[in-house]
Amino acid sequence: MNYFIADVNEQMGEFETVTTIRFKAENEDMADKIHKFVVAAWDDDDLVWDENDDCFSNDYASIWEGDVTEIDEHTFNQLGKHKSFPDMTPDDMSVVEDWCEESLIEEDH
Repeated sequence: MNYFIADVNEQMGEFETVTTIRFKAENEDMADKIHKFVVAAWDDDDLVWDENDDCFSNDYASIWEGDVTEIDEHTFNQLGKHKSFPDMTPDDMSVVEDWCEESLIEEDH
């Protein structure tokens, strides 16, 4: 198992925020899929992929993937002691795989 931290970038009007999450994945390819999945589900309101702006958006927000970095298990566990670094590892990886297969987003996004 590999361990990652990743940024979720959000813009709401003039305000921009970055939230760092952490998750486990079998490899970098799966890490990219999990990152995209989390970003797509970040806001409960209906987000749609905006190919022109390379982000998910709705009437008031734009959300996109930020940096992703592989970290070691010890660091992953230590970050878990902080509420500001939620573990976003999906309970069921088949949900992520199904979403990726159904998604119309190109693989390089």
